Amino acid sequence: MFKLLNFLIRKPGMSPAAFRAHYENSHVPLALKTFPQIIEHRRNYPLDGGAFFPEGAAQPWDCISEISFADRRGFDEMMKFMGDPALSSEVAKDGERFLDGSKCGMLLVDETITTRK
Repeated sequence: MFKLLNFLIRKPGMSPAAFRAHYENSHVPLALKTFPQIIEHRRNYPLDGGAFFPEGAAQPWDCISEISFADRRGFDEMMKFMGDPALSSEVAKDGERFLDGSKCGMLLVDETITTRK
């Protein structure tokens, strides 16, 4: 499985609840409709009091999403689509409604899973 992590930050002035509602009810359904290459889309929202960072450091993200593809080819197909403004404008415009794009980031990862038996 090929995985992309998204580190998401909400637009200034938007509440965490409004951010989450928009992401869950608008952006995720739109992404799943637009990108058949996505085989799984998980969202991880910080819990109040659940961040453990060095003293003085703030919890920087409103959500860390995990987007899985069957392979690299699926990811590359999605990115090619995203690179064409004529095709990706609906997804991009929706992202602008709730994301601070200047502070969000993506990370491709090689996942390793250890489970307890």
